[in-house]
Amino acid sequence: WILQEARKRGLRVSYVFVHADPKVSWADPKRGVVQRATKPENGRMVDALVFADSYAMGAKNHHAFSEKHRHDPDVTFMFLKNGNPPEVLNEMPKEALAVDRRELAKFAVDTIKQRTDLPEHVLSGALAGTEIWKD
Repeated sequence: WILQEARKRGLRVSYVFVHADPKVSWADPKRGVVQRATKPENGRMVDALVFADSYAMGAKNHHAFSEKHRHDPDVTFMFLKNGNPPEVLNEMPKEALAVDRRELAKFAVDTIKQRTDLPEHVLSGALAGTEIWKD
């Protein structure tokens, strides 16, 4: 719908996909999702299953969209691999497309369950999906 709205206005659209290692993004002790959520001013807690689905399915959806619009003159795509500095890629990162949502979800849930230092809002927020979806 963003592309449709941009076209109505005569605008071109640029999409940037940034891939970061999802396990680092979740569990990094300095800048990961879990660590940021321990201090509400730095972040919020996202459910582990939603996090995994977002990484795995989001990459596949973005890839399908970029393939569909590869030759569209109103659209440009940029692909980056997170790092310092970020690496510019010519195509969708293969490792992003290879993320297994179930394996990542298990990692994310296990990471939370192994921690003994997390506040209740982080624990309940991260594990809510395990109570809701019995997948």
